[in-house]
Amino acid sequence: MVSIRILSACQDAQHQLRAARSSPVRFLEDAVVWCVVFFLLGAPVLPVSRAGMTLVSALVVALTWPLSVSAWAVLLTTSLQRDRQMQPVVNTAVDLFTCPVDAPPHDSRLEPAANGRCSVDVCTEDMLALEQDDEPTVLGCTSLDAAQLTRCFVLAAILLIGGLFGQLDWQAPYQMWPYPSLSAYMVARAGLEVYDRVGGEGGVLHAKSRAM
Repeated sequence: MVSIRILSACQDAQHQLRAARSSPVRFLEDAVVWCVVFFLLGAPVLPVSRAGMTLVSALVVALTWPLSVSAWAVLLTTSLQRDRQMQPVVNTAVDLFTCPVDAPPHDSRLEPAANGRCSVDVCTEDMLALEQDDEPTVLGCTSLDAAQLTRCFVLAAILLIGGLFGQLDWQAPYQMWPYPSLSAYMVARAGLEVYDRVGGEGGVLHAKSRAM
């Protein structure tokens, strides 16, 4: 029953990710979301020039972010749901500090088919096989998705740290928001792109898919 629910969650996530990537207005929607996030985190609304820089920052982030905001949310929800259903059943607070003998192992509640489709360690050959069959590679429940989720959180942390740095009372204009945050983000994003193309798993996958 658990494996059926997880497989269903994976399929739902794949359908939602297809819809998220096929929409032509997804970029503008992501830019609006990032504008709202930046303003909620303290980006200045006045003067207008500062608000304009926040809008430019939102456009840059929406254009270069590894995943769309909706795809990020879908993958995160699916991953959390899978992890929650894989955990042993905890009936009382005492179970948090003890290890019952009858507690199932971490992966024992899943059937092999569910583990194969939803594991973050799934082989990339399956993804390449889908590309060879002219089927679009769909995000969801793969090691590449786990890497993309990790990068999203790393880049979000960099934006947050840069935003906190820009909130301090600095005198130099280039040290105010959004320059520290956007500069650190662009450096980190460029570093990830170089890593993908030179020696990262994403670069290897990209090279293999082109070779095929």
